[in-house]
Amino acid sequence: MKSSFHGWRRKTGIVSLGMTLTLMVGWMRSLMIHDHILFYPPGSAFQFIVSASGAISWVRVRLFPSFYENDDYLPAWSSMPLLEVEDSDYFWQNRTKEWRWSCGEFDFGAGEHYDGIPRVERWAVPYWSLTLPPTLLSAYLIFGKPRKVE
Repeated sequence: MKSSFHGWRRKTGIVSLGMTLTLMVGWMRSLMIHDHILFYPPGSAFQFIVSASGAISWVRVRLFPSFYENDDYLPAWSSMPLLEVEDSDYFWQNRTKEWRWSCGEFDFGAGEHYDGIPRVERWAVPYWSLTLPPTLLSAYLIFGKPRKVE
């Protein structure tokens, strides 16, 4: 057993497998719980990283210029039970869209918020698209046979 983990390929495969398992835990959690992290770079827009309904999203909300005078915002994390599936159409239902590109579970767009906030931008990708590449990489690195050097 100890001899099977010599070499960089197997070690890199184990690290990749660890990343895959971490993403899968986030994916399973997002099916039951809505998590978001809010951060506010001074002089910029509010930015959220959202994990819900099997997808991870980055949302940027630009507010009125007078709102940015107060720059004592600290990053904040919030979590709540997922009561209904929050798919892409759910996100855009009360917003005026400037543009939107959606293909399957991938969703990118910008528009005006329903309560007069000047601009909302969203980039969403499904967890499976982030989980599949390191899964395949770890399988190749762990189970693949190294080439013989001549």
